[in-house]
Amino acid sequence: MAERSPAEPMPPGELVSGPRGRRLCVEFMRAAEHIDDGEVGALGTALFWAGYVLDPGRGGSRVRLFATDDVSGSTEASIPREPSQDEAIEAAVSALSDAALPEASSRLLLEALTATVGAARYWQEPDGVDALAALSEARGALLRVAEHLVGAAAAQWWGDPAMLSPQFATVRDAETGGAPPSSRDAPRLLSAWAVEQRTLEERATRDRPADPSANWSGEWWSTPPRDLLRTTREIPGFGPVGLHLEEDSRGWEQAIVSPVSAKDAARVLEIDGTAAWAGLCRDFPLDVSAEKRHDWFRTSGRAGDWVMPDWSRVAEHWDAVHLTVRGYLAAAGTAIDCGAGRASMIAGWDPDASYWLRDAARAADTGETWHRSGADTHVDVDAWSRRADRP
Repeated sequence: MAERSPAEPMPPGELVSGPRGRRLCVEFMRAAEHIDDGEVGALGTALFWAGYVLDPGRGGSRVRLFATDDVSGSTEASIPREPSQDEAIEAAVSALSDAALPEASSRLLLEALTATVGAARYWQEPDGVDALAALSEARGALLRVAEHLVGAAAAQWWGDPAMLSPQFATVRDAETGGAPPSSRDAPRLLSAWAVEQRTLEERATRDRPADPSANWSGEWWSTPPRDLLRTTREIPGFGPVGLHLEEDSRGWEQAIVSPVSAKDAARVLEIDGTAAWAGLCRDFPLDVSAEKRHDWFRTSGRAGDWVMPDWSRVAEHWDAVHLTVRGYLAAAGTAIDCGAGRASMIAGWDPDASYWLRDAARAADTGETWHRSGADTHVDVDAWSRRADRP
């Protein structure tokens, strides 16, 4: 029987234990400043400079550009001085510590979550803002924000099990006319996936260097097959979570949303943190050392053997697997110790996503078309709306 009891509130220390949780605290404060002032203020400026000077791509893949109204040809007076690393860190931490804490509304939390998920990258080093948030100097400032967030009414669902709320399938890019996947196809998809994963690992073992710092990349995600039925809950006023929270998003502009009915006795495994994920990896290990080695080394700094859950074997015991928002914020992107010298990583997962591994849930035959207004150039949680709701 699926778990249906609300979870306990997330401890502040747990929120700042993971890179996505720390980033959420930063993005909440950044979003709050933008809402209050309508433009970048002192905090946003401090975060920009800290993110720039700490970014591993500084001066290469990341450069700074400034516009000027000076027509004389002189730019020295209009280009701000670049702070030293110590100056930038001190200014950002001070700004985070001093900024007022606004109400943690559903809108503001969803905006911060969307920005946090969009900044995740498991195929390269963490960006400068993630690097800032990981510093010991920033911990006190982030804990202050974390204590504020975990106590908010709008954050209490972050640890709730999937079956506590109605579920919805979100098929992005509705112009393709794609209907939600059928869970009846799960056995075939998982069987093919298992064969493919072993083939990829054999090929990577043969063809790729053992040096984790070598310039190679592969399949960096650790999700079940993407073609499985996938669901999330709904946030009142904003639609399903799946419309907003997507790692490595392609900037979809349309989606079909369908309600999903699950069996009352569906067995849903709740991933609520590192312990649950490590247990999966110990019980159903799949060696992915050669395939993931280079990407996961870059994002975590860990060199060694890697495993992930063998989802084809997990399906023998569970109907679905659900990553809570709490689990995502605390664990995604970390090198999770699985014992015996092995580690794993939650990568490519969208918060609150449930993957259905067996035929235990069905999407409705018809769904609603949702449309995103405006370009996907910035976070706007009000941009998604039902087609019928649009003027």
